[in-house]
Amino acid sequence: MNSPAFENFTTEQIKKRKRLTTLALNLVWIGACIGIIAAVSRLFTNGAIEETTLFFSLIAILVSIPVYRERKRIDHILSQRSV
Repeated sequence: MNSPAFENFTTEQIKKRKRLTTLALNLVWIGACIGIIAAVSRLFTNGAIEETTLFFSLIAILVSIPVYRERKRIDHILSQRSV
């Protein structure tokens, strides 16, 4: 689970990276949720779903998976260093 890319980073650099990945994930997930809500609400109001909005929202969630995994690695490294 320990990535060699993070071995040479200081704890402060890793904490900064964690803050950035958390911000990126929150922005992507909030945007994707808004897109999904918009697509579903359009389905209920107009009877037709906005496929493009729903499709890109789901793609955004899938693309964020590597960032989520990186954040988990960062959490693991920080927990090892705090011991």
